[in-house]
Amino acid sequence: FSSGTSRNGNATMAITYTVQEPEEYANRKLRDTMSLQPQALFNLFNVMGALGEDVQELKNGKFQIVPENYIGRTVVVSTRLEEYEGRERARIRRVQHADSWEEVTSF
Repeated sequence: FSSGTSRNGNATMAITYTVQEPEEYANRKLRDTMSLQPQALFNLFNVMGALGEDVQELKNGKFQIVPENYIGRTVVVSTRLEEYEGRERARIRRVQHADSWEEVTSF
């Protein structure tokens, strides 16, 4: 986790994931930058729930992100390929709890 600001000066949170599977992409990094504007907090809320945090605490606003607490936790990250500056890159679509791996890989 790292905080920052967008081009227009709004607060953002960037999360970097390290790929474990499939093996051909192991140890590559995926970065997801999300807005911290009130109307966009659902993104961060979903990621924190996938990481195992109590969603009720998040809803109550009594929550502080401590980046070190998330190192080594496993989530399922669904991506889509998109073209960016003439190259393909993976863009994060959805982050889910690690228990959903069977569900995600069953189709």
